[in-house]
Amino acid sequence: MSGGSQPGAFPVDRSPALAGEAQTSPWKLEQFRPAAAPFSLPPGRSRSSEPRRLSIDGWLFLRAGGVADAGAGPLAPTYGRSQFGAVLRYDFGTRSAYLPQAYLRAAGSIESREAELAAGISIRPVSGLPLRAHGEVRLSRLGDRVELRPSAFITAGIEERLKPLDARVRGYAQAGYVGGEFATAFADGSLVIERDAARFERGALSVGAGAWGGAQQGTSRLDLGPTASVDLSLGQGRIRVAADYRLRVAGRAEPSSGAALTLSTSF
Repeated sequence: MSGGSQPGAFPVDRSPALAGEAQTSPWKLEQFRPAAAPFSLPPGRSRSSEPRRLSIDGWLFLRAGGVADAGAGPLAPTYGRSQFGAVLRYDFGTRSAYLPQAYLRAAGSIESREAELAAGISIRPVSGLPLRAHGEVRLSRLGDRVELRPSAFITAGIEERLKPLDARVRGYAQAGYVGGEFATAFADGSLVIERDAARFERGALSVGAGAWGGAQQGTSRLDLGPTASVDLSLGQGRIRVAADYRLRVAGRAEPSSGAALTLSTSF
């Protein structure tokens, strides 16, 4: 993913999917609403009104469990395993209503030899809606093989305040298709409701609950559980560290229920 996460999928027979189910989505909210902040800001601090053309996002997702989990079976599909990645994005400016962007993305599995490099273009197809359409080419290493794979997908993101509850809701969703030998449709997303437990000069501690899920050919999963995160402001950059316990409530993909730790950054 995955939150984040990498769009698309690798084969799921015995190898982990580098999918957005990790919930470390590389698609920043600025892509959908230029004024939106991907992390909550402490009182008295504001984001620059001049968007930067070049931005970088990175993520590291660690999840308990592995292929050898008890009861998983020798051919148990895996989805949402530990991974890392980064996205370099160039914004062509706001003169066009489509807000075009070009990007390079690299991602890899921590527990296998699977890795991917992608180059693509994205646009906002409908002005005023938090949607982006992406077209890209991926250079994927699947074990000992290397393959070029085309992909097209739609992403969406939200971050809104729930004033009656003094809370926030944030999330993302994506759906699309990736070609190649292991061609598949895919979809994944997350939704978190949280509220501040403490605020300090450079950030905030938040607690809440979340849902994380995804599906591709041959496997799917849905996780629910509590979450806590620390958001930090470092100059023009942001860092988020999130700890979750994800209880698998649907699907049979490995790893099963367990703790997850996500480190994500945006500059």
